Amino acid sequence: MPVKLGLIGLGYWGPNLLRNFQNTHYASVIACADLDSQKIKKIAQKYPNISFYKNYRKLLLEDLNAVIIATPPSSHYEIIKAALQSNKHVFVEKPVTTNYSQALEIAKIAQAKRKILMVDHIFVYSNAVEKIKGLIDKKKLGDLYYFDSTRVNLGLLQSNTSVLWDLASHDVSILEYLINDRPLSIHCVGSSHTLSRQEDIAFVTIKYPGNFIAHINVNWLAPSKIRRIVVAGSKKMVVYDEASVEEKVKIIEKGISELTGHHRHEVLTNYRIGDSISPYLPARETLVDVCAHFINCILKNRRPITNGFSGARVVKILEKAEFSLISGMTYKFSTADFKI
Repeated sequence: MPVKLGLIGLGYWGPNLLRNFQNTHYASVIACADLDSQKIKKIAQKYPNISFYKNYRKLLLEDLNAVIIATPPSSHYEIIKAALQSNKHVFVEKPVTTNYSQALEIAKIAQAKRKILMVDHIFVYSNAVEKIKGLIDKKKLGDLYYFDSTRVNLGLLQSNTSVLWDLASHDVSILEYLINDRPLSIHCVGSSHTLSRQEDIAFVTIKYPGNFIAHINVNWLAPSKIRRIVVAGSKKMVVYDEASVEEKVKIIEKGISELTGHHRHEVLTNYRIGDSISPYLPARETLVDVCAHFINCILKNRRPITNGFSGARVVKILEKAEFSLISGMTYKFSTADFKI
């Protein structure tokens, strides 16, 4: 029997999720909900066998195994909680919520009800990020020095969320997946250039134990689209260029090899320049793998990679980045910040 799904939200990303879940083995979307009648009418022409509702609570009364949520982040908490209380598994767009306490609460509800709660941090499931994760776990990069990401383009400017919550959530989720450690501090600066007062430019700096540092640059006002991450270590560096077709990941043997001398004024740096390798990564649509992972977790009762608790950690970091942006202060994390 297929996993029976309901989709809430037919806006920007909802139709993509609908298409991919309908093409996923052992899955079938049988109901959709959206407040916009025109969106319902448009989708209904393509999927005449699906039931449609304007009120998502009516959708939850259907005989469903799971619910897909593709609504604005500010609505996630209420909808996720209602879905879990209706004994439905939940797949939700990132971020899981815009509040850490709420994110942690629903993660605990899902755990108590033994329901799958998966957050669509899509890039965590890309073969490029999987490759980098393998390199880090096998110590191929050596001791990690820094993570530097640039995620910029012209638009899409949004009035209900900032560039921090929209774009930086991708990089924070990747960082959380790659680095098995808790941050020490975070500092964020940004600015808004529209009447909405939502920040359209932000720069985030996160410090971790062991002198590891992460920098995230997100921008809706850039002249061109760039999606690039550099992870550098003592042995090698790796570059992930999402826009590249043939060389999405490059492993580069560059760095400093040895410092000599007993005093600072005697220190000499030896620079190491070696080969660059671009490993073969099979071309695939990551969203296909994301949808399959969710269905597989339901069928086999497995915990998703991007589960409710990992999603809550991403929210915590974004929440404190926003605190720093508003206050102008560096936020120092404590053990109490991560109660999970």
